[in-house]
Amino acid sequence: MKKTVTSLAALGLAGAILMTGCGINAKASLIKVNQGEPVTLGYGNFVARLLQAQYDTSYRSYYGDSYWSTNVSGKTLEQQVKENVISSLKDQYVARRHAADYNISISEEEAKKINEAADKFLSSNSEEAIKQLGADKAYVVRFFEDQYYYHYVEQALEGQADATVSDDEAGQKKFSYVRFAFSSRDASTGKTDNLTDEQKAELLKQAKTLSGSADFDTTAKQLKQTVQTGNYGKSDLGDSSYKLPQALLTELEKMQVGKVSDVITVDNDGYYVLRLDSLSDPDATAAKKKSLETKKKTDHAKEVFKQWENEAGMTVDDAAWSKVKFNSLFQTKGQKLKTQGTGSSKSGS
Repeated sequence: MKKTVTSLAALGLAGAILMTGCGINAKASLIKVNQGEPVTLGYGNFVARLLQAQYDTSYRSYYGDSYWSTNVSGKTLEQQVKENVISSLKDQYVARRHAADYNISISEEEAKKINEAADKFLSSNSEEAIKQLGADKAYVVRFFEDQYYYHYVEQALEGQADATVSDDEAGQKKFSYVRFAFSSRDASTGKTDNLTDEQKAELLKQAKTLSGSADFDTTAKQLKQTVQTGNYGKSDLGDSSYKLPQALLTELEKMQVGKVSDVITVDNDGYYVLRLDSLSDPDATAAKKKSLETKKKTDHAKEVFKQWENEAGMTVDDAAWSKVKFNSLFQTKGQKLKTQGTGSSKSGS
């Protein structure tokens, strides 16, 4: 937790107000809890604006001043981040509430370090930025304490998890593939363009040539296509987070080692040709086993946090939360920002 405290304490924000927003009632309840003090709107606003500030100092110079309104999967970036903040506030609240169950507390020495970090945070950032954050020392101290409790309670829960992973569950097969993409990217500008129907037809010819070839690697090279490799196993089947389309795994499950697939069409993506290389990849299996063990620990902690939240009867005041808006931006002191529509730049105060 030292890294989190140190990095936030020295963030060094300069306010960069672009427009004013509606005031909020800091003492109003944001998250109500059965038989417990609520999470106030003032504290929720501080946590949200602090996260916004971290985003602004990283991405604002690249994406401009309106990036919070960017639509991502049907929601603005602001909406998505605020949803994540609510989830974190709930987790941290119940972690603090149950910390004593795991003999977790903040010692006098740790409390002193947190107090010093809070002072450093307030002194490192401009008065304007502190005002925008809605920060006061009590909020900053609580934020650091919440991070502490969450971290160690999460570790305790993960330590209780049954993270056993069998060899069969972790087993990984190895395959090679060539993707004939339906889009092209200009390396100099970063712009991506979709291929025309004529271009797709030419790609399909190439994919069929590769599919019918007796020498997969040589033919791919002749076609000026890159052969990539991958691994998969039982745990990847049906997993929407797997890096490649599930249609490829469905086809691989039908194949024999050394065989090359027919052309597989993935809508809005490209044509694929596969070759199954091995039914067992020891290195990939060992790595997968570790990742599955980690996932089981993480999933267990998430389940317990959710159980605690349900038991606490936590409810969010959506009307109050809607008043928290990212309509004033942040930058670090001296940070250079591109002015939208021009080639000039401006720096923070």
